[in-house]
Amino acid sequence: MPAINYAKLRLDADREIKRFGGPAILTSAQSGDRWCWAVITEYKPMELVGRALNPIPRRALVSVFLRTTTSPDEPVGALILPEPSALTDRLTTLSSDLVAQETLRIRAPVGRLGPANFILYWDLEVIL
Repeated sequence: MPAINYAKLRLDADREIKRFGGPAILTSAQSGDRWCWAVITEYKPMELVGRALNPIPRRALVSVFLRTTTSPDEPVGALILPEPSALTDRLTTLSSDLVAQETLRIRAPVGRLGPANFILYWDLEVIL
């Protein structure tokens, strides 16, 4: 059985987030602005069954790689985005010309998707 290449899985997740998402900024009064890439999706109706929600949250999948530019062609570096905090961070989505679209509050504890302590991407529940 071949070994699983977790570094390649992380790069694949980053590529798909860039393909379907766009540039974003994680803002915190404590750690400043951190550039990243994120894709915002809607929850499926079955994921919301039994939850009284107002407003309805959305899911943000955020790449773990810290960005220094907003170019999708920027080579992935070794800098890993520190874990976002639901208490202090806000996610600001940007248009392709880097104009702020909306600022979203992280509503629930941050999901870590990946095996063991190797994070492939962050899963955030966000609301306006």
